[in-house]
Amino acid sequence: MNLNEAKSKISKSGESKTVELKKSTASLKSAAQTLCAFLNGRGGTVFIGVSDSGKMIGQTITNKTKIDISNTLKKFEPTANIDIEYIDMDDGHQIIAMTAHPDNLCVPYSFSGTPYEREQADTHIMNQSRYQQLILSRNVTPVSWELLMAEGLTIEDLDHEEIINTVRDGVEEGHLRSPMQGKDIEYVLTKFNLLRDSKPKKAAIALFGNNVVDGYIQCTIRMARFKGVKKGAFVDKKQITANAFTILREAENFIARNTAVSATVIDGQMQRVEKAEYPYKAIREALINSLCHRDYASPGGSITLVIYDDRLELINTGLLPAGITLDQLKGDHSSHPRNPYITNVFNKRGFIEAMGMGTQAIIDACLSEGMKTPEFLEQGGTFIVRLWSGHFHGADAEIISQLTDRQNAIISVLGDSKLAPNEILEKLEGGIPERTLRRELSALREKGVIDLEGAQGWKRRWFVIGKKDGQSM
Repeated sequence: MNLNEAKSKISKSGESKTVELKKSTASLKSAAQTLCAFLNGRGGTVFIGVSDSGKMIGQTITNKTKIDISNTLKKFEPTANIDIEYIDMDDGHQIIAMTAHPDNLCVPYSFSGTPYEREQADTHIMNQSRYQQLILSRNVTPVSWELLMAEGLTIEDLDHEEIINTVRDGVEEGHLRSPMQGKDIEYVLTKFNLLRDSKPKKAAIALFGNNVVDGYIQCTIRMARFKGVKKGAFVDKKQITANAFTILREAENFIARNTAVSATVIDGQMQRVEKAEYPYKAIREALINSLCHRDYASPGGSITLVIYDDRLELINTGLLPAGITLDQLKGDHSSHPRNPYITNVFNKRGFIEAMGMGTQAIIDACLSEGMKTPEFLEQGGTFIVRLWSGHFHGADAEIISQLTDRQNAIISVLGDSKLAPNEILEKLEGGIPERTLRRELSALREKGVIDLEGAQGWKRRWFVIGKKDGQSM
């Protein structure tokens, strides 16, 4: 969401059943209570940095601000899917947009132990009888999404060639018995527990669906390659809704297309040694984990793959199972697949080496290449795998993550070049005053992101550290 989109949304409805305005993060607790009410309704957005009248005020966002927001979101029960966006203003301040995405299977939500609901533009505590009624409805043991029947679909809606390839690969890897080869499709799917009364379950659609989109929007991956280290200018983007194995191939192709391979010559050897920006094994493990362990029951969810200059992130709907912590992912841990039937097919095909070892395999693959340790995070109802580029040698990632959109735009304009200030001004979209550019360039230099060479004044040439003279990062 950009500033114009935020203004439009606020001016269109003002405070309403789905929009709340807060002047600053001093009202963060009240904002969270309203987010809780949105979660117990049809969703909505809280804007922080906007007056009751709709005037855009903004505020300075610091690390402490982001930590306070993160700690506040931890007080929701169940864990809530809340998107956070920081929208830049012309004066350097930012508006915070916090959007709540309710999951009907999780209602009622509570904040700090108290449930809230929304009526028009008013947030109030939910009455006890309604809360108890919703709790009883939630506690009725739900049928797992993957075991639900794929209503209106038949075996003919599945990719038979993909099913045959799954059996062939499974036999070759020694995970399936050879008698399964040559059997008809219905026999194979029955053995995988993907049919009931000769009709496919939803797990069968997620694994082998052929051109099935309607009603299965959660079987989607959104992919983007941004120039720089924050969301901004697209280099490449793609979105597909398909079965899990098609998504896996498409994601691998997208990553190969948008990441680099460096080559070095070792003394005494005639051939060059090539090194990928990200280890193939780590990428494959991360993708397979996202396909097997994501929360398919959330219809608004999807897999998001984002590539920046310095990192690759896989963002997946759903948090870790109860009893598994982020620290445990760094070593041996028990396996609690959210989708055991989908996971079983990946395992039988030979795509999963050992249950409960995926995250450790990702870490080992990166460390064996001398790369930075991958990160695993939970945020706003999602699980994130973050891999650091083996080619990026610019400023510290923590510093980079704090840059404003304007500063990232300057970095994107510089790219691999060395430019004078007037050249930077010409290339910047929207334009900014010379004084503002000088201030931003000085700030980026202090952060260790860019540097300069040459004479004083407008004859100086600025460049991104790690990209001088077209050096590969």
